[in-house]
Amino acid sequence: MSVIPTAEDIAASVRSVRASAPDLGILKVLAAIKLQQKDWQLSEARLRKVMKEQNLSLPHPSQAPLAQKGKNKAIADEDDDDDDEFAG
Repeated sequence: MSVIPTAEDIAASVRSVRASAPDLGILKVLAAIKLQQKDWQLSEARLRKVMKEQNLSLPHPSQAPLAQKGKNKAIADEDDDDDDEFAG
């Protein structure tokens, strides 16, 4: 028989999964929860809703940390220096 978990139960499971694998995306979190709670009836949409309500979502990949953006800029600056050597 399937069980419909409460939002609190779902949030606790997400926290548990994320404790051991903090970088998992929504689909892998859902798969992990379904492995742990075989009797739960849980859809991706409901998981997304609960994660959003409980502030458990990861930032969108396009929102890269500033350190990462700075690293890419440093690489681009090095490439610019190479161009100066070959300028006429």
